[in-house]
Amino acid sequence: MKHTRIPHAQTRKANRDLLVCAARHVFATKGYEAANIRDIVRESGLSQGSFYNNFKDKREVFEIVMNEIVEPLAAELRTVRASSRSAKEFLWSAFHSCVQLAIKNPETSAIIARCQGEFRPVFYLSGNNTQIRNDLVSDLREGMETGRFCTLMPEMTADSMMSLGFDLVIHCASCPEEAEVRVSYLTDLFLPMLTKS
Repeated sequence: MKHTRIPHAQTRKANRDLLVCAARHVFATKGYEAANIRDIVRESGLSQGSFYNNFKDKREVFEIVMNEIVEPLAAELRTVRASSRSAKEFLWSAFHSCVQLAIKNPETSAIIARCQGEFRPVFYLSGNNTQIRNDLVSDLREGMETGRFCTLMPEMTADSMMSLGFDLVIHCASCPEEAEVRVSYLTDLFLPMLTKS
């Protein structure tokens, strides 16, 4: 029987994907600080050499895992805010997306909860203009310019919304039965900021 050789590039991609998947599980169960490369290698079933053939260190693989979470969330938030027809819907749909992330992706919400120190700066603490924050600030500014929202401080409003949205993901992962009440509460909390004249 003739064996077909799998091209090196395919093997490398398969190994890389396996390591990223293993890293997700390790970060979800141990958190970023407690996790180490040996844990990821053990979970993957590959060799330590395979890890270093694909990543230089734990931080590099973590950033891939983080991007796999943040990029789709950023796209989802852009979409739901853009399609909203009112200030209330603008808020509700964004907070509801956070809840859906928590409920539909338990491993993702576990990674966020166990790696809060790594994720919070991406959302609102770093002082850097990260994509999710940039998008929200831009949407708030546009709402002010078009008269949809009242005059507000878009950066501080965005930071406050993102802080509570982040905590919403963590809380609803462990208490999904409270999700809708919390979404409504946060919507009502921020609505006067956007609509008060």
